Amino acid sequence: MEINVLGGRELKDTEWFGTQDPYVILQYGSQKFTTKTCKDGGENPVFNDNFTPSLIEGVREMSVEVWNENSMRSDQCIGAGKVLLDKVLASGYDDRSWPLKTKRGKDAGKVRLILHCDTTVGIYPPQGGNAPAAQCESGEPETSEKTSSASGIGSAIKKLVGGHRQGEQKQEGGHEQNEEHKAEEVEGAEEGGGEEEEDEEESESEEEEEDDE
Repeated sequence: MEINVLGGRELKDTEWFGTQDPYVILQYGSQKFTTKTCKDGGENPVFNDNFTPSLIEGVREMSVEVWNENSMRSDQCIGAGKVLLDKVLASGYDDRSWPLKTKRGKDAGKVRLILHCDTTVGIYPPQGGNAPAAQCESGEPETSEKTSSASGIGSAIKKLVGGHRQGEQKQEGGHEQNEEHKAEEVEGAEEGGGEEEEDEEESESEEEEEDDE
């Protein structure tokens, strides 16, 4: 919230000699603001001071006091009052003069304040920008978990493919070994067949010799 303390009007004159030097004190919750002193301001001082207090939830008014600064004795309270914030909190703007009262309840003039408030704060989210990454229970971004899961799946697929290829290689190796074994058996059979033919030829020649005799 922004507060502009413009000035006072028809303030009670508390000075016995000379012209009074007014200043304003604002109290909003625990926040306190004091304007500069308007030297010789008299009954119609001009302050034109600006303050920016932080809004407090549930606090819808602030107190205002106008004092007369004295160099020879303690400062004197000219008047005090309440500033209601319902209008500025609802519409975002308020420009009024607020009445002041003395300690005995008599009129002590007015003080004019212009109030500004951004009513959209805390209602609408900021526009633009990227949304933050969603947090997992572990506190790490969700995107990291998805990446690690994808890499784990990829590794598993690679292992399966590698095992399948190794199986194919083993089958091919076994097939080659079977082919080699079959070739050896064929060669052995051919050699054995040749020896039998030689034995048959020798036996036939022996029988022919016996017939001749």
